[in-house]
Amino acid sequence: MLRNALKVLRYPGRSLGIISQRYFAPGSGHPDPEVRFMNRWIYGDLPRVEIEDLFPGLEAAQYSLARGFDRTRNMSITLGEVNVLAALVSHLKCERILEIGTFDGGTTLNLAANLPEGGEVVTVDLPEETGKMSLNASGFRDNRSKKETIGRQFRGRPEAASIRQVLKDSACVQPEDLGEPFDLVFIDGCHDRVYVESDSVLAERVVRPGGIIVWHDYAMIRDVTEVLDAHEQEHPGTLHAVAGTRLVIRKISES
Repeated sequence: MLRNALKVLRYPGRSLGIISQRYFAPGSGHPDPEVRFMNRWIYGDLPRVEIEDLFPGLEAAQYSLARGFDRTRNMSITLGEVNVLAALVSHLKCERILEIGTFDGGTTLNLAANLPEGGEVVTVDLPEETGKMSLNASGFRDNRSKKETIGRQFRGRPEAASIRQVLKDSACVQPEDLGEPFDLVFIDGCHDRVYVESDSVLAERVVRPGGIIVWHDYAMIRDVTEVLDAHEQEHPGTLHAVAGTRLVIRKISES
C-alpha cells in the first residue's frame, strides 16, 4: 500500500489517468467485477479478430488447463486468455516457448501443460529484490514480484520439469542465454514503453520462421498499446488483436 502511495506522489499524471480509467470509466459501477475489469480495455486501433479465423481448426484443439481459477485480477491473464494460449500450444504443436514475465507462474504452468514430451518453456523474470532495472523505465510501471512469488504455481508440480526459470532483466538477456529458436514467444513483462520495445526486439531475434509472437495487455495498458499500434502502422496487416482478450498475435513468415 505504501509503495503504491509513493508511486502516486511521484507520477501524479500517470496515476490520475489510471485512477480515472479504473473508477470513472463507463461500466465502472457495474456489480460484476469482470465487467468492470473489461471496461478498462479502452485503448488501441487494431480491429479484433476471432482466434479461430486466425488459426483455422483451432476450435477442435484438445488441451489441458491447470489451476485455471488461481487468478489475480489486474495481474494474471484471464481464463479466456489462458484458453487461447493453451489451445495455440496444442494446435501448433509448440515444442519450445519463451515467456517474458513469469509473475506467479500461472501462464507458465499452462504453457508447459500442453507441451509434447521433451518440450520446454523458458520463462524470464527479474525479482524486485535485485535492485534497479537496466532500462530507464518509469517506476510506475515496475510490476516486479518478490522472488518467492515468482513461479509459485508450478513449483513442485510435474510440469516444472519442462520449465526453465531465468531470473534476469529481460533487457540484458541474450539469445544464447535462452537456447534454440522458439515456436512461440509470449511477452508479458514490464509494461513500460522501453521494455515493450526491447522485449519485442528480443522476441524477433529468437522466434523461429513460422512461429508466433504474442503480446499481453493490449487495449488496457497505454504504453503496450501505443507500441503495437505504431508497429502496425509501419507494417500493416502484421498484428492481430484477438477478440475478447488483451492478446495481440504476430505470425512470423516461414521465409
